[in-house]
Amino acid sequence: MNAYDRFVSPLSEAEKTRFYEEAGPIARLYGVQSSPKSTADVLGMMQTLAPRFEPHPIVTEFLDIIQSGQAAPAAPKFLHRALARASVSLLPPVVRQKLALGSDYDLTATDRLALKAAGKLADRIPVPGSAPCEASKRLGLPANFLYLSRGTQERLLAARPASSSAGVPEAAG
Repeated sequence: MNAYDRFVSPLSEAEKTRFYEEAGPIARLYGVQSSPKSTADVLGMMQTLAPRFEPHPIVTEFLDIIQSGQAAPAAPKFLHRALARASVSLLPPVVRQKLALGSDYDLTATDRLALKAAGKLADRIPVPGSAPCEASKRLGLPANFLYLSRGTQERLLAARPASSSAGVPEAAG
């Protein structure tokens, strides 16, 4: 959520709250007893856990793998470096400091521009077989429905037979 908010499209406080509300039941399925209900809760949790964090070679090894491009060789290498830096930039300062992730991981202006461009593009490309595409198909809509303009979405919904549109919420923009 934080990466989307920072690098793709800013989210409202209501959208962030909804994210935490919807994540709670899912977290409980994985045994989480108390999940954060807000960004402030997450930051508080990180502050509480900060004394337990320590630098470890596995952290830099992981970031090196991300930066190397091995995880997704088809993507441009500069984007991999930007993604690694972006992931570090999302950490609360106290955690970043405890993990000793210094200025080598600072985002550059070029990183920010590249990430925002890639994020906006990725947010507009339907991925066959993904949850949004499959959900649209189950509702009798084209797989790319959520990636169409609001006007096109409205036309498609209006053209559906009454029986197939029952229970389908209005298109969100």
